[in-house]
Amino acid sequence: MIDRTHAEFGRLDILVNNAGWSTVIPHHKLEELTNEIWDRTLDTNLRGCFYCMRAAVPLLREHPGTSIINVVSTSAITSEGSSIVYAASKAGMLTMTKSLTRALAPQIRVNAISPGPIRTHFADRHDSDPVFAREEKATPLQKLATVEDCAAAALFLAADAPAITGQTILVEGGLIALGPVRSVATRTEHDA
Repeated sequence: MIDRTHAEFGRLDILVNNAGWSTVIPHHKLEELTNEIWDRTLDTNLRGCFYCMRAAVPLLREHPGTSIINVVSTSAITSEGSSIVYAASKAGMLTMTKSLTRALAPQIRVNAISPGPIRTHFADRHDSDPVFAREEKATPLQKLATVEDCAAAALFLAADAPAITGQTILVEGGLIALGPVRSVATRTEHDA
């Protein structure tokens, strides 16, 4: 992939690691988290991300202002999500982002975006999944982030943030930073 990019464009300025794989396995069902699921998740989400970055670094170093953006997940912070191994793989990506920020500076900036639930079919979830409705009601913005919101955050980090590196932008409606929204009745009771 990196060789083809170089052959077709002659340079590489931005790498976005957005590949991911998961399947829903409730965290308490450890016996269902098979070796095959464990390996596939880590191979796709963590190893694949590292291998892409390692292959891209020589080209990225050739030009100033280059950038890597890793798409992580709020699961890396909350330890929740579709499975334990998914959360662990995304936490690994978050740590790897920070480590590579130190290793690749000042030539290459490395950042991450961390989406919350988004209405896609990722991890076998569908638009009618109650997780989406529950999360949407809990966010301070009362809406879930979209794929377009994530793309805008990645574009900002890639093109408009020359002094930002080692950061993670949460794209999740404010739920992690501010906590879940309380109902008006609950707010009145607590504020009294």
